[in-house]
Amino acid sequence: MAKATFKCLICGNTTEVFFDGGNCPTPICCDKDMIRQWFNVSPGDIVSEDMIKIGHMMKHASLPSGKDANS
Repeated sequence: MAKATFKCLICGNTTEVFFDGGNCPTPICCDKDMIRQWFNVSPGDIVSEDMIKIGHMMKHASLPSGKDANS
């Protein structure tokens, strides 16, 4: 099960959403969609093998120009 943190830009309220797979529902606050907060994974967080693979693929992906993003 994955977890995402969302924040309301109007009132500052935050909430955590637990979800399966790649479809994360966007919560609503103050009649607006909340904005997902992206954080680095900290030690102790449980990360699935799929998430590690995706992160590795993104890190080593080439740009649309065909050039390596790390050079």
